[in-house]
Amino acid sequence: DNSAYDIDALDVNRDEDITAADSIAYKKIIAGTTDPKTYEASGTPTDVAFDTEEYALHVSDTAGKYLYLKAEHELEAPAYAVVVYKALAGGGIMPVYAGDKVADDKKAMVPVSANGEYNYFIISLPEGFDGEGISLDVTGCDLYIDSFGLFEDSSNIASFFKGREAERHLLASDNIEVTFTDEVMAKLDYANHTSYSNTTPANVLKMTVSENRIDPYVYLNVSDMGISADEYKYIVYSYRLPTSTSNYIEKAQLFLCSDGAPNPAETSSVKFDLVKSGQYVNEIVDLTGASWWSGDALGIRMDYFCNAQLEDTCYVRCVTFCKTLEDAEFYISTLSAN
Repeated sequence: DNSAYDIDALDVNRDEDITAADSIAYKKIIAGTTDPKTYEASGTPTDVAFDTEEYALHVSDTAGKYLYLKAEHELEAPAYAVVVYKALAGGGIMPVYAGDKVADDKKAMVPVSANGEYNYFIISLPEGFDGEGISLDVTGCDLYIDSFGLFEDSSNIASFFKGREAERHLLASDNIEVTFTDEVMAKLDYANHTSYSNTTPANVLKMTVSENRIDPYVYLNVSDMGISADEYKYIVYSYRLPTSTSNYIEKAQLFLCSDGAPNPAETSSVKFDLVKSGQYVNEIVDLTGASWWSGDALGIRMDYFCNAQLEDTCYVRCVTFCKTLEDAEFYISTLSAN
């Protein structure tokens, strides 16, 4: 017999790399609900609760109980189960059972490292396994469970763990991500020689050179977003240029306005080379040495092309403010190229 807590868990077909859809599925986990469900059991783990600081399920017990991890959707032929965890106590060998019942013919003895860092373990599932999850013997354990997944093959399990690591960092960060929803589109105060719109449902800003190819730009007003230029020293500018973009295109320039430099000026701007790859490129703007970037952030004038031809187009999917370079790099690692 098992006692168990049922959590919505990430169910990933490993034939492909981690996708944006997987990240969305994971956010559904951490939003939530740890609906307790008892399987003909005499008791439950002493402590099972979602920890909002770790963004993980915290489990501790001292008396021979089990935790059942159930996938949100079934796979036709899962071959492996993976648990990403951090153990504070109870290291050694943990009995893990395929399915929701304790049975010796479905048991794996898994080494668990209680070093206070996130790790993962893999178990091979019995041939023909048609269950929805696995059961962990959590006797004497004090651990955090970050995520659980069923896999059809093992080829990308390591990248799954790396993706979880980045996602944990992202969730714990204070990044301010600006995507181009209708609400944000209303904050585009003025434009020069540019027609612009947002695509749905992706909320991507599309800017096209119109009327005159000299000095096209759009100004994004962020003055009411509560962004401190003293704290947020890195900006991720994520853009995409079609491969058909003209040969005039070489550089972009961002004029960054704050209390320290409230108006667009050459001395409070950054310029960088553009990449015409047809895929998203993530430019990190480092403002740690910019004394003029101070007080409250007011806005960004996006001179998306320094030189252009009529009808040249740029897509910007986000402008994200980060406190540290590590935050910016982890954030970028969660973005897809398309």
